[in-house]
Amino acid sequence: MRDTTRNEAQATFVDTVRLWRLDEATTRDVVDAAVGCLLGGLDTPTLRQLAGEPSSALRPDVWPMVDRTLVELGLPDAVTEDPLRGATAAMVGRYVRHEISARDLCRWAHGVVGHGEDPVSAELALLDGAYDPDDLGVVGAGRAILEAELEADLRRETDQAVARFLARPEES
Repeated sequence: MRDTTRNEAQATFVDTVRLWRLDEATTRDVVDAAVGCLLGGLDTPTLRQLAGEPSSALRPDVWPMVDRTLVELGLPDAVTEDPLRGATAAMVGRYVRHEISARDLCRWAHGVVGHGEDPVSAELALLDGAYDPDDLGVVGAGRAILEAELEADLRRETDQAVARFLARPEES
């Protein structure tokens, strides 16, 4: 397998774990991501064990295996990172890879992160309602134009917030 496949599998695993820690992903998602790592050419003893777990495995039973796998993969910082910041990093990664829209990212941040301690995450949460065409009460032919303009503005503001988030790699 080529290195990018290994890297992509590892990144997917880490992002899935980050979301799982906040109940934004299931144990099945973690097990599937572990299988993806094996298929991508990564291999550790605990990764193999985790990949063999049933999707119905209980979170407390799987958690130690997840942490051991991260350490075995050379990612001990992923074990100790702030769960909210880690989940935000996972969602920002999805946005950067065009897997989700600006609106999806901001809606997620608003619903999960809220207006908490991290200023950039809170900024994403604020953007959720800032560019909502429903708040303006425009109907008819002008609505489509307004929606397109608001969506473009939201993307621009989200791109700027994401750039600020990524500029602080020691925290993500």
